Amino acid sequence: MRVVPSIVFVWMIAAVTSVVDASETVQPLLGTWKTHHATTFLTISIQPAGDALVYWDWDGSHSVYRTRWKEMKNGLMVEGFPRFRIWNAAGNGPPLMRMEPIAPELEVSDDMRAFPVEHRMVPVGAEERREWANRPLPGGWEAELPPMIK
Repeated sequence: MRVVPSIVFVWMIAAVTSVVDASETVQPLLGTWKTHHATTFLTISIQPAGDALVYWDWDGSHSVYRTRWKEMKNGLMVEGFPRFRIWNAAGNGPPLMRMEPIAPELEVSDDMRAFPVEHRMVPVGAEERREWANRPLPGGWEAELPPMIK
């Protein structure tokens, strides 16, 4: 199984400390969630003020886009293509995500078409973020001037 570099998740982490627009139903869904199927990975960052960042990684190719989410009964919907409906599972485990079915006449990658419509999302954990945030700097980055200018 291929592992998506966690560095992507670090930059997608939502600042959930100042929740302004999120209701009690949506609050548990704020943050960054991931799921995968075969070599296709999907990460969605649900941000407090109604923004969402969607990251697809399939077999070396990727797509990133910023969009909006809107509250729906017991969860939310991430707008864009495809749309994602996410239900708050409360005490029943991680959130359930359903992807909008892709019409057969639309031209999309085989990986996107093969991605299952229904998934349980897994949160990107604090340990994963901390591991990447505390990694050492590459050689020469502490210098006052870049090597090519000296």
